[in-house]
Amino acid sequence: MTWDLDRTFHSSSGAVRWAELGDPGAPPVVLLHGTPFSSYVWRGVACALADRYRVLVWDMPGYGTSEQRAGQDVSLAA
Repeated sequence: MTWDLDRTFHSSSGAVRWAELGDPGAPPVVLLHGTPFSSYVWRGVACALADRYRVLVWDMPGYGTSEQRAGQDVSLAA
């Protein structure tokens, strides 16, 4: 399965990569990953939910395909 976060939001924490699956008019579901993972952990769930929902997934700043800035602390303690 290809997992492609094809959109970018430019935040104060850097470029955040995200994607939308399913019908844009369907009820929304947002899937958030934990530390130290990325949205990739939700790929199977996201695809299954996309049959009935508008699914939004993203990589938090510093994780996955989102920007990690020099010195950015992505530890569990942070």
